[in-house]
Amino acid sequence: MSMRKAQWKAPNVGWIKVNVDGAFVEQTGQAGAGVVARNHVGKTIFTAWRVLFRCSSAVETEMLACLEGLRLAAEWAHGPVTLEGKKQDRSEIGNLVAEARGITRLLQAVEFVQVKRWGL
Repeated sequence: MSMRKAQWKAPNVGWIKVNVDGAFVEQTGQAGAGVVARNHVGKTIFTAWRVLFRCSSAVETEMLACLEGLRLAAEWAHGPVTLEGKKQDRSEIGNLVAEARGITRLLQAVEFVQVKRWGL
């Protein structure tokens, strides 16, 4: 499998891009989430990370990372938001998707972007 360097793409002027990522170790159940928000010139608005407890899959971990990004955006991003993370199968996490939809109502505008990530 070949590796390709991911390239960050700036949001539109006036928008904040919130990138989220989750990490899950199936053997141990350990999981974590990372969030970084930047404006259209790449200036960091906020960053965060946290340990996630009781995760059962990589899909759930990614969705919890999205929720964390949305919660932080609702509190700290003043303007429209693009949330960018990995594409996931939502069938396992319907309740988390419903919670995410509720949080988006707190934002002026929100856009979801799915990215493909290449790795080992």
